[in-house]
Amino acid sequence: MTENNDQDSKQYSREISQPFMDALKNGLLKPILERVKHDETLMLALRGKYINIYYRGGNLIEIRENDGCFSGKFSLNYICQRTEFLREEIKKFQKITLDN
Repeated sequence: MTENNDQDSKQYSREISQPFMDALKNGLLKPILERVKHDETLMLALRGKYINIYYRGGNLIEIRENDGCFSGKFSLNYICQRTEFLREEIKKFQKITLDN
């Protein structure tokens, strides 16, 4: 493999950080990993700085790690039209930002 190809492969690495892996295996995110492992309709994909969880092939949630903190982005496509109230409440949470 040439040096240039080595650099390209590193650029597209799907490896997640060790704190992220620890959280999935034994920490805060362990229940999510366990759910994915026991539900054949779910699939977890490593994306480098984040993971995706797919439900029947559609992106259900994206979870990102930044300096040991985790954030999730839920796809509103999975909320039934009859639950418009819940859809509006989730949209409110997307607008919240926290100041340190």
